[in-house]
Amino acid sequence: MSRGCLKLTIVFSTIIFIFSSFYYLIALPKLRHEILLNSLEAIRDSIESYNKDYPKSPLHENSALSTSRLLGDNGRRKVYLTAKDAIIKGGIIYDYWDNPIQITKAGKKLTVFSYGKNNKPNDEDDIIAP
Repeated sequence: MSRGCLKLTIVFSTIIFIFSSFYYLIALPKLRHEILLNSLEAIRDSIESYNKDYPKSPLHENSALSTSRLLGDNGRRKVYLTAKDAIIKGGIIYDYWDNPIQITKAGKKLTVFSYGKNNKPNDEDDIIAP
C-alpha cells in the first residue's frame, strides 16, 4: 500500500470517527429526547381522550389494563394509542432506557413523564410532556 493511500485512509477514518462521535454523543440524545417528548404527549392525549369517553372509569396509571384499553380493548373498540406511539412491553409503556413511563393525576391535571436515563425522580434528567 502506498503512503498516499495510507494517508487518505487515515483522513477518511478520522472524519468518519468525528461524525460518528458527534452523532452518538450529541445528535442522538437530542433526537431521542424529542421523540420521547412526542411519545409522552401522544400518551397523555390518548389517556385524556379515553377519559372523556369513559368518565366513570378514567385511566390514570401505567398498567397492562390501561394500555390494553388505550390500544382498543374497550367497549367501543376505539384505538386511542397505537403501538408506534409508544414502547410497550408486557402491557406496560416504557421509555428508551427501559424504565416505565410515569402517569400521575392531581385534580384534573394529568401528567405523563419519564424519569430519564438515570431513572431517578425529580431531577434535571426527567422528561415531562408539556
